[in-house]
Amino acid sequence: MDKIKFKLGIIDEYQDDIDDFKIFFENDFEIVEIELKDTVEDIVNEIVQAKLDAVAIDYKLTEHNSKMQFNGNEIFNYIENKLYKFPAFILTNYVPDASQSDISDEFKIISKRWLKTGSEEGNELIEKIKNAIIKYKQLIQISEEELISLMKKKAESNLSAKEEECLIEIDNFLESVIDKENAVPSQLKKQKNELAKLIELAENILKNEEDK
Repeated sequence: MDKIKFKLGIIDEYQDDIDDFKIFFENDFEIVEIELKDTVEDIVNEIVQAKLDAVAIDYKLTEHNSKMQFNGNEIFNYIENKLYKFPAFILTNYVPDASQSDISDEFKIISKRWLKTGSEEGNELIEKIKNAIIKYKQLIQISEEELISLMKKKAESNLSAKEEECLIEIDNFLESVIDKENAVPSQLKKQKNELAKLIELAENILKNEEDK
């Protein structure tokens, strides 16, 4: 049985670079070419729909495509804001330029010169991307298991204040993984919990009055 490969997306405006990317990564990943679209939001929506495990984005998208109105750093930053901790990387021949841009994490900047089969940098790059994906998936799995455990306990008995805080934090993280921009703020969740407690208290008071 073939080993299941992670799905690695590529966003680039230059077909030769896309072909080089596919040749370099095809033995270790399932490569998915993401189509360039008119807006950053449309491109990120395609990333979500493709169910990628990670994505590599060319930094200079406008270099070979005059129709493009934005570069890869804008897509990268949109992903950072929308899909919390999703493994996204910037591909570039211009590492110093990318490092001086608004990309906050230099760990996620990849030199295209590293894409050489059998090279030390190339092997390290493959492991770097795999490890980022594994770490991301493990974080989600652990959070989901903790959430289920706390929800079961909440259904059976009351949670402590610390456990309620933990439940909200985990729920926040899992919401942010799906869509950080539209995640419900913690304060509203706390207010909702307090409201639920008040409603439960009121129902108990009414029930006691009816039983008298």
